[in-house]
Amino acid sequence: MTAAAAILAEVACSSTAAIQAPSPAPIPVVTARAEVADVPIEIRVPAIVEPHVTVTVKAEVAGELRRVLVHEGQAVHRGDVLFEIEPEPYVAALDQAKAQLERDAAQVQLAQANLGRDRAQARNARSQAERYGSLASEGIVSREQHEQFRTNAEMSDQSVAGDEAALAVANATAAVDKAAVERARVDLDHCTIRAPIDGTAGYLAIHQGNVIKGNADSTLVTINEIAPAFVSFAVPDRYLDRLRQRLASGALPLRVYESAGSRELSRGAVDLLDNAVDSATGTIRVKGLVENRDQRLWPAESVEAVLTLGIEQGAVTIPKAAIQQGEHGWYAFAVNRDRTADLRIIKVGMERETKVVVLDGIRPDEEVVIDGQLRLRPGVKVRIATEPGVSVREASQ
Repeated sequence: MTAAAAILAEVACSSTAAIQAPSPAPIPVVTARAEVADVPIEIRVPAIVEPHVTVTVKAEVAGELRRVLVHEGQAVHRGDVLFEIEPEPYVAALDQAKAQLERDAAQVQLAQANLGRDRAQARNARSQAERYGSLASEGIVSREQHEQFRTNAEMSDQSVAGDEAALAVANATAAVDKAAVERARVDLDHCTIRAPIDGTAGYLAIHQGNVIKGNADSTLVTINEIAPAFVSFAVPDRYLDRLRQRLASGALPLRVYESAGSRELSRGAVDLLDNAVDSATGTIRVKGLVENRDQRLWPAESVEAVLTLGIEQGAVTIPKAAIQQGEHGWYAFAVNRDRTADLRIIKVGMERETKVVVLDGIRPDEEVVIDGQLRLRPGVKVRIATEPGVSVREASQ
């Protein structure tokens, strides 16, 4: 049994009573004419709003939470002070590190002074050893005197080596303590917690007066950046080629509407096309970036995303009200020239507002029934609401 025959049987079964007791009077209906138009190829699918950036603000140092300067739901800007942790322990630690660094600096200066002094003495000792060596070779001084000056020069060189090692240790100690000063300064700076981005603050996890640990568990608040915002949705994979072609040719515009509504909320463009089709659902994930300047969109809000992939020229369109769905697919009733109902198996395409593109089954300028289908069966006579003696109210009853 073909699909058309099955639907005819379905309609016939639902109209058994009418067949058994046929009415000679034509059935009143309301009709509309199939039109030819250039129709935008649009995809309208459910979508979810996602924040552009989400940052979890945490404490990096421990201590009492002295001040909370942010409120839940408050708009914050990058650099705004959100929280303050007691600074006194970290001020003391910084002062102590600075004092130690100053002591290290004094040790470095002392080591440098000793090294300078001993180097001068070593140069003098080497000079005397060389001079007495010459005099000893000429027999002017004894060899014992020369050996004494040579020993003194060697001892001076050893003192210089010791001074150089002491200076190296002093410099290394100073470097370590300088790092400790920088760490103490950073810890003190972390006592003032600022907003890392522009966004909206969520619920406060910890309130003023609590002692926080200062580790990865110390979440204070989460900030979402929602202007711009992401809109995430799934598109049937049959549109994948069109999506890729459209993206290859330039930006793919995106419009966002209220869920099941007609009010436009924001505009943007497709930002990401996933790298694989979900085999379980036969869809591919798409993510768009929209301006959301007035913050009409909110994270996790359900909306509708609309993509325009192109223009279908010369498309046959009929009202959505003309289309019915049976067990074997979509169908509509057309009105023949002899004013009889003709059941048509149709293939539908894109939807736009109140119109649907018909890819097969309806020809341009044909009349299709948009009200009164429930009383129809193939071949019955109909009266159109615009004919004399037939009112719209009568046709719709």
